[in-house]
Amino acid sequence: MVEDKGAQCFYIPGIENPLLLVKKDGGFNYDSTDMAAINYRFNVLNADRVVVITDKGQEFHFKQINEAAYHAKLIDKTKHRVDHMGFGLVLDETGEKIKSR
Repeated sequence: MVEDKGAQCFYIPGIENPLLLVKKDGGFNYDSTDMAAINYRFNVLNADRVVVITDKGQEFHFKQINEAAYHAKLIDKTKHRVDHMGFGLVLDETGEKIKSR
């Protein structure tokens, strides 16, 4: 992790935008909780495969999470498998995207 403007960020080789793991006010966000979930599923529950199902718009985010988990040594690509299954978008009655988490 690297401090950037008071926040704790994780830079992933080959990906321009970092994950924001701890905001400058000390708060957490989806990046934080998704990294914690990967750690818990593989290192506490001892899963060997996890499938994350969200809308297609989250695909890049989970690519970042998976790569960060690998570089942080939370997962081992020879033992663990993480797949993202995107299913399109969920829209409300006015056609606006709603949160799918």
